Amino acid sequence: MPLETLPVVEVDIPLPDDVEEFLVDADRRIKEYFAHHPDRPVGGFVPADYPSIYRTLHGLIEMGFDPGLFCEWGSGFGVIAGIAATLGHEAHAIEIDGDLLDRSTDLLNDYELDVQLHHGSYVPTGFDETENAEDFFTIVPGSAVYDEVDFAADDLDFVYVFPWPGTEPLHFAMFDQFAAPGAILISHHGVDGNRAQRKVD
Repeated sequence: MPLETLPVVEVDIPLPDDVEEFLVDADRRIKEYFAHHPDRPVGGFVPADYPSIYRTLHGLIEMGFDPGLFCEWGSGFGVIAGIAATLGHEAHAIEIDGDLLDRSTDLLNDYELDVQLHHGSYVPTGFDETENAEDFFTIVPGSAVYDEVDFAADDLDFVYVFPWPGTEPLHFAMFDQFAAPGAILISHHGVDGNRAQRKVD
């Protein structure tokens, strides 16, 4: 099924005080983490433009897409899932790096954000286009989270991902294969900003 591109409307509103505080602290913790791990590669984790993504998610709600079951693929510090929780989504985050998962647990708990964190791979069982690891840099071997939790990939209403350059088509194909019609994929593309796509029937 094709993916329909949605207009990305970043609502020009100031961030709520609690969201601003959360994002400032998240940025501080992330900088501190990288400063203390100069020789340790963090597989594919690059911080995104968090205020921009808040405004994009807010804009989707303004367009009439009600909050729903939200999942952050490759969640790092869990910041996007935390943002989603502040906007009323049932927020989940999937991260395969145990150290990053611990950091996200600390951050989200400190701000009492209701996010369910899952340790494992966000790639559903049966997606066979990741056999060449060099072509899917951000994926490392691990069990698919959907085999262990009470929701499937096609239950998700919203998915967020920051794909490593060159892996965008693979992520789009994975979403197209496993998401249900009507589900929305929000992706961040660095200086190129955010993109929103909806799977259509």
